[in-house]
Amino acid sequence: MWLVFALLSAIFAALTSILAKVGIEGVNSTLATAIRTGVVLLMAWGMVFLTDTQGGISAPSPAPQTVHLSAAPRRLPASGRKRSARPPRQSD
Repeated sequence: MWLVFALLSAIFAALTSILAKVGIEGVNSTLATAIRTGVVLLMAWGMVFLTDTQGGISAPSPAPQTVHLSAAPRRLPASGRKRSARPPRQSD
């Protein structure tokens, strides 16, 4: 079955390339990119329905838990407030 999908993928890639070179001459490059993207999107959804796997859309798996070290929160003082840049006032 994977061979069929590989062949279909090659055919759709060729179709996208042909459309890019022949079918949309004289069109703004941004519009041409949008058209090619639309063709690829239609073919991808066609594969979803061809393989009858659209039922998996209603129940997605939970997202994996990831840790982003570069976005780690800063530690706050025990009071829970950020420290001010100026020294505390001294009462007389």
